[in-house]
Amino acid sequence: MGFDGQMISLLTAGNIAQAKALIATKYPGISRYRVNMYINSYRRLIVAREALRQAQKDRLIYHQS
Repeated sequence: MGFDGQMISLLTAGNIAQAKALIATKYPGISRYRVNMYINSYRRLIVAREALRQAQKDRLIYHQS
C-alpha cells in the first residue's frame, strides 16, 4: 500500500495522530500548519469518494426501478 492508501486507511480508522506522524516522516521538517493542511485535504478526499460511491449507488437503483 502506498502513502495515499496508508493515509486514507489511517484517517478512516480515526488514527489522526498516526496519520500526522506518517506525514512528518515522509516530509521531515514540515510545519504543523502544513501537516494539518494535508490532513484536511485527505479528509475532503475521503468525503468526496464516499459521496461519489453513494451517487453511483443511487443512480444504479434509479435505473433499476
